[in-house]
Amino acid sequence: MPATVNKNSKGGYTVRTPNGVHAKNTTKAKAEKQAKLLNAIDHGFKPGEKPMHSKSQMRRMMAMKGK
Repeated sequence: MPATVNKNSKGGYTVRTPNGVHAKNTTKAKAEKQAKLLNAIDHGFKPGEKPMHSKSQMRRMMAMKGK
């Protein structure tokens, strides 16, 4: 489910998902970044993992190994 960013009464922002509150009274920029990260994780992103190489990058790497 999507993460939502709401403005609270103290002037800060709150990040929520159906699982609960993930941030309270934070800045708008930080709240939007966290919501984006939570949505990415929900769609399969795994922080800390190396990104997959494209086919062209793999060919280049294999060609460099052969030299």
